[in-house]
Amino acid sequence: MNRPFFLFFILIFVPGIIFAQDDQLPRIANAGADTVYYCGGPVVVFPNILIQNITIDNPSDGIKISVANYKKGADILSYSGSKFSAKWDNDYGNLELTGSGTSEEYTEEVKNVYYEFLLQTSAFEEKSFSVSLIDADYLPHTGHFYKYFRNSGIYWTDANERASKDTLYGLQGYLATITSEIENDFIWSKIDGVGWIGANDVAKEGDWKWVTGPEKGTAFWFGGTAEQGGKPVEGRYSFWNRGEPNNNLGKEHYAHMNMNPSTLPKSWNDLPNVGGTAYYFPQGYIVEYGGMEGDPEVQLSAAGYIKKGQKPVLQLDQSDLLVCGEQEQQISLKYDQDVEVVIHPLDNSTVVLDDSTLTPTLKADKYGEFDFEVEVFGQCKYSDMITVKFQHQPEASFYINEEKCKGYNIELNFTGSTLEQATFYWYSNDTVYTSGKDMTSAVIPLGFGLRDREVGLRVDEKECFDESFESVTVTPKMDFWVEENASGCPPLNVRFGNNDVEDIESYYWDFGDGSFSDEKAPSHIYENKTLSDTVFNVWLEIVSSEGCKNSGPLSEAITVHPIPTADLDFEENICYQESGEINYVGSAGERDKFIWDLSDFDSSEIIKDPGFTAGPLEFKLWSKPVVNVGVQAVTEFGCKSEKILKTYKRKPVFHLSPDTIEGCPPVETMLNITTEDLVDNVDYTWDAGNGQTGTGNSIQAYYTEDDKYYDITISGSSSVTGCVDTLLVQGKVFVYPVPEAAFVPNPEVAYITDPVIKFDNTSRGANTFEWDFGDQSPLSIEESPEHRYPDMGVYDVSLFTGNEFGCSDSSMQQVRVTLDKIYPPNAFSPNASKEEDREFGLYAPGITEKGYHLTIFNRWGEIIFESQSYLKGWDGKLRNGQNAAAGVYVWVLEYSDFLEKIHKQQGTVTLFY
Repeated sequence: MNRPFFLFFILIFVPGIIFAQDDQLPRIANAGADTVYYCGGPVVVFPNILIQNITIDNPSDGIKISVANYKKGADILSYSGSKFSAKWDNDYGNLELTGSGTSEEYTEEVKNVYYEFLLQTSAFEEKSFSVSLIDADYLPHTGHFYKYFRNSGIYWTDANERASKDTLYGLQGYLATITSEIENDFIWSKIDGVGWIGANDVAKEGDWKWVTGPEKGTAFWFGGTAEQGGKPVEGRYSFWNRGEPNNNLGKEHYAHMNMNPSTLPKSWNDLPNVGGTAYYFPQGYIVEYGGMEGDPEVQLSAAGYIKKGQKPVLQLDQSDLLVCGEQEQQISLKYDQDVEVVIHPLDNSTVVLDDSTLTPTLKADKYGEFDFEVEVFGQCKYSDMITVKFQHQPEASFYINEEKCKGYNIELNFTGSTLEQATFYWYSNDTVYTSGKDMTSAVIPLGFGLRDREVGLRVDEKECFDESFESVTVTPKMDFWVEENASGCPPLNVRFGNNDVEDIESYYWDFGDGSFSDEKAPSHIYENKTLSDTVFNVWLEIVSSEGCKNSGPLSEAITVHPIPTADLDFEENICYQESGEINYVGSAGERDKFIWDLSDFDSSEIIKDPGFTAGPLEFKLWSKPVVNVGVQAVTEFGCKSEKILKTYKRKPVFHLSPDTIEGCPPVETMLNITTEDLVDNVDYTWDAGNGQTGTGNSIQAYYTEDDKYYDITISGSSSVTGCVDTLLVQGKVFVYPVPEAAFVPNPEVAYITDPVIKFDNTSRGANTFEWDFGDQSPLSIEESPEHRYPDMGVYDVSLFTGNEFGCSDSSMQQVRVTLDKIYPPNAFSPNASKEEDREFGLYAPGITEKGYHLTIFNRWGEIIFESQSYLKGWDGKLRNGQNAAAGVYVWVLEYSDFLEKIHKQQGTVTLFY
């Protein structure tokens, strides 16, 4: 290339291309419209291209149209003309038109170059294009030209020198400086191997600067890799590969663009001046043209843009589409882009005036709803449909009574007109109170709203409206409420709020508990002496400055919860056992909380802690006689009872040791009364159960009555609490049963002629026996033995008995062995002579010296003879007529034997005449 000379007359000569001179400068411009819109399908890229004062003679030269942000497979350019040869480069996104031709011919043929998006139209993004002479690529974003020079193995310093000596259309060349992602992407798409760019850190390691072009001396990166802390300078653009620049071996100081497929696409690397090997072997360099001081103002390229075509958005005043009471309407069509329109009526009853303007007039010859089509010519061609309604205009009027204070309700009656069915909206102030189809009357409440009230009617007849409002003087609206403490525990301080919507002269509050107030927003203290919730209704009456009254309630406005009662289910004046159970009693319920004070208990005494429940508290009070128990009830609403503290008095606790005492009588005991309570002071009295009583903490007693359990009763009296308790220990002492030895000899007196006596054992409670017959014979263990005595005499017979408890008893009796027997009195005749007097005789050789006693009774029980003698032999006579008469008499003889045992015999005797 030849560097151009700048004079008043400029001649630029490029082989095969002739540029005009003087005021006819060569020029490529996209005049008239800078942007083309893509709506789908092929579209002309440069419809307004202008090429002036350029004649191309060489058939291999021509014009190049490039897609600046080309995406392979998505973008394509095509040529529909036939004047020139066309070549599409699918790799770089260029279409070249070549052949001899004039400026005018190339201008017309470039207009035959079309762009088409090969993917879905919805994925289309804005495209930028350039048109220039074939020998350079033009980037509209920078306004610069770019060339890639292939030169395998070229050093960076050589590439820099060659670039600085190259020119394009008089523009100074330099190794490319890349300052944006757009520029980076554009350059990368033009190279096919490692390409040097105009940056190095030769002056200072890590201080990367652009050292060529207009950016010469501009630092854009400082430090090593980003991982090592390297960072952009003042946010300037760079695109180093991962782990770059790394200054490998301390020799890499020159920047180039990567082509290694394993690196980030389009990224940069640092290399030595000579380059590297394999993918890093230099393949060429990129030269940029433009922006240098002294460059001529040449326009040998032009930029164009294709944007995605947007459907024009119609902004139509909806009020234009409803015509009330008329049959003609001018509408205003507004779009968000410049468009041209044509409007068509779609009904024979309508016409359009000024149908090609944005302010057409629509007419109809009857009421109804009619459609119109709008053809829109903008970025792309579309059509819209609009619907216009021509409707009857209703009239809204109503009748209202003339009362000054209307109360809470007022009846309104429609007096206007409608043609078709209409919807009526009846207003209280600015609020619709009620509405409905053909609702020609309504009762409107006037007690609610703002001051300066009014009532009104709005009639909607197929979206055509009319309305009418009238002012009314109303009963003042009441707006009062509970400001604070609508519910709570007594004393409940309630503050009321009141908002006047009109001027109020007086207030009268009735708090529902017999109290009143004339304040605007009073406070009042409520009480509740019951055990259930008490609900109060509040009433307020107000009088406005217009003299209108209003009143109303706050129903169930205040709820005062009761203060719960609290007690414990024991009495302080009663003494209780060691183990106990205490429950809360009162008006609180299951959903309430109970706070117990158990601080007086030893922790080991509490068996079941009630927590926050009503109980039970289970305990065993062993360490002290008195404990204070407290509880407070807190309801679910936070109402607290008074905290009660009651004294629980325990009866004295004591024990008797040792365990049960047993033995044969007599049993002697020594028992001790013990307690674990070291606090209580107890005095004891006791009853041993055998008649013995005493005091103190030890019991010494004697038990003689056998076969018996003895209960011991102890009464303890506390001087601390005054409590008394009695301990009954049943069967504490058991005296074993003692056998009762007894026997009956049979006979008691035996005769020597038959000296055998049988001993009948009548003992009780015995199971072992031992007999001593008193004659030095061997002992016997039979239960009821017989024994033969060898001689006459009196013998002491002993019986020894025993039982399973080891207790024993004995019994002793005397038996006799004699020669003869006692004869009973003989019978005699009372009329015998004196010599023949029969004696009442008794022969008693076995009678002791203590003698006998004989008594004779007649039949009437009268004693007729009584005699006592200490002599053996005869005793007394009965004589007829003397002291007895003939008859039968009873005799009774009592005597004692040698064993001093008393014997008694009786019988009868007959006296004969």
